[in-house]
Amino acid sequence: MLLGVILLPILSVVSAADVACPRDEYLLPFGCRCRSEGRVQCSNVQDSKKFEMIMAACQGYQLLEFTLVNAKLEWLPPTTFQFIDTLEFVLSNSVLESLTEPIPGNRLFKGSGVEHFILSNTDIRDGDLSQIGYLDDLKQLVIKNYPNALFLASLVGKIQQTQIQELILENLPHLVWRGDEIAPLNHLRTLSLSGLNLKEIRREDLPENVGNLENLWLKDNNLQWLPDDFLTDMKSLKMLDLSSNKFKTLYEETFASFSEFIVLHGNPLECDSRLDWLRERLRSNSLKIMTPQPIKCQDGSNLIDLLL
Repeated sequence: MLLGVILLPILSVVSAADVACPRDEYLLPFGCRCRSEGRVQCSNVQDSKKFEMIMAACQGYQLLEFTLVNAKLEWLPPTTFQFIDTLEFVLSNSVLESLTEPIPGNRLFKGSGVEHFILSNTDIRDGDLSQIGYLDDLKQLVIKNYPNALFLASLVGKIQQTQIQELILENLPHLVWRGDEIAPLNHLRTLSLSGLNLKEIRREDLPENVGNLENLWLKDNNLQWLPDDFLTDMKSLKMLDLSSNKFKTLYEETFASFSEFIVLHGNPLECDSRLDWLRERLRSNSLKIMTPQPIKCQDGSNLIDLLL
């Protein structure tokens, strides 16, 4: 990469105060900008040579975040993260033919320190996201609005031994999910399975150990009920989001061990005597409802008004 060789002597004279943020004169020509806290964003990168120059410009800097927006590339070079040292990598509103050059043995994230990987509104044409599984330090994985088939087993199978704490899967219309793929992810604090067209979910579909789970988001699905034992082991759970599902009622047994916040708006609730238990729990403050939007019953009344 000749361009990197040309730029390196220039970058070596940058003062220690700029170590987390390359100077604008090295980034602006390539459609990039760095905020002072070490967050680089590059827009409309559609040429591999241009991206190689961006890589060279970032070499030697410890970044908090590197974001590609509206990129259109064949793939990311296998050496990307030998040049770009970042804790968070974001691909947004972009199109890549492949995540990296499809040659056996290529490891895009080999030796990288990426802890947060976010893929949003981005089309990886060959559908292969298995490279993500080689992120040894991965703590947060976010995949939103991915248009292609996504086999959860091939994605999660390689990250089972990591200390991943946050898994966000949202608006994935073609997710292929057997049901037990995330069972080994026992260190999760936040789990979102939202917009996945789920009609049911069982306790076995979640990590085997949910003792650390603090946030569980199941919004924008087609759920009508939860098993009685669903929340039993979630001793640390602070937030359960069931908004925009198909719940007509809620059963007391399911929520017996839960005493924190629940989100319910967007469900066709039948606000009848089956919810009397909920009134008592709310009055005793042993269960709390978050109401970012009014919770409408099927007859048009407001659930909170009826309960309180």
